[in-house]
Amino acid sequence: MKDTFDMAEIIHRYLLGEISEEEQYLLNKWVKQRGRHQEMLREFCDREYWDKSILRHQLFCFDRGYRKFDERRRRVIRRVRRMWVATAVAILSCVVSGTIFLLRSDYQKGNDLVRQEIPIVPGERRAVLILDNGQQVELSKGAIFKIKEKSTVISIEDKYIIYPKEDTSHVEASHRIYTPRGGEYSLELSDGTIVWLNAESELSYPVKFKGDERKVEVKGEAYFEVVKNPDKPFIVKTNGMEIRVLGTSFNVRAYAGEVQQTTLIEGCVEVVYGEQQVKVTPGYQVVLVDNCLEVQKVDTYVCMGWKNGLFVFDDHPLVEVLRELERWYDVQIEVKDEKIKQLKFTSDIPRYKNIRKVLDIIELAVCVSFEVKGRTIVVQR
Repeated sequence: MKDTFDMAEIIHRYLLGEISEEEQYLLNKWVKQRGRHQEMLREFCDREYWDKSILRHQLFCFDRGYRKFDERRRRVIRRVRRMWVATAVAILSCVVSGTIFLLRSDYQKGNDLVRQEIPIVPGERRAVLILDNGQQVELSKGAIFKIKEKSTVISIEDKYIIYPKEDTSHVEASHRIYTPRGGEYSLELSDGTIVWLNAESELSYPVKFKGDERKVEVKGEAYFEVVKNPDKPFIVKTNGMEIRVLGTSFNVRAYAGEVQQTTLIEGCVEVVYGEQQVKVTPGYQVVLVDNCLEVQKVDTYVCMGWKNGLFVFDDHPLVEVLRELERWYDVQIEVKDEKIKQLKFTSDIPRYKNIRKVLDIIELAVCVSFEVKGRTIVVQR
């Protein structure tokens, strides 16, 4: 944090034309450390950047922002620790952008540095619904229409699927919905249960639940808010594991090649794997490690970050962080040094940020550099 403030002050004086020889030397050294630093300095010298900075200053209410920060600090100290990394980048930009009010109007004349835009956008509401007859329906934000499946009508409303709750027990049909990389979606099942799907995930379910149980199957990651029904338990199947509930909120993470996790937010669930069976209470998580179920206490804020529009990492290995970025931004990330994968990263970052902003935060936090080549990102020391 101290280095960030010091460099912000040096850049401040550089833009004012008041930089000393020693400070110029430090600035040159900082710029040469990695290509992104040079790019950041160019951005600070760009007129469009200043115009946007002025607008942000005009719209920002410091007192209100500080109150929110202070309330959060008092509520959960550990969460603030994750904020410092992101704040370091923001401080550098804010301190430097504050100098615009002191700059001469002709300062930018002759500046021919052009910032190249990165055509990589965050994920959005989109998925594919596969009907019982095999028909595929593209779902996206803003789409509003209805689908008829045998004798039932399903409503697509903007970014949500709603199944009718009236008695259609004679309908025997199953649907499947999947989100690609860079996609997320939500739906309300016929019993009123609401499901959120993360990127690269899949849910299989009946149009109408029949018999004495409500059973669905998940691949990837999903969050459930299950409607309580003691006579008809809700069962989630995933990779040989079953989660049984009556009415509760929980998160299931079951991506291929990753540790399976079931995190309980409220209520009670029972997780079954082969002959093993464990019950979970809120704030705890069941993980499958070496074919054994293990229960551990967790910070549900971290586990639920994706549903709340955040990347939340708490001392996560960088390999896991990069995997999340690949899945959400639909990119391929190449790591040149295997040791990089085990570096630890902690931060809260909005999922809808430009990927370049996210990479900047990681660069400053763990001392790596990223090079973007189309939809491939190369990371190295």
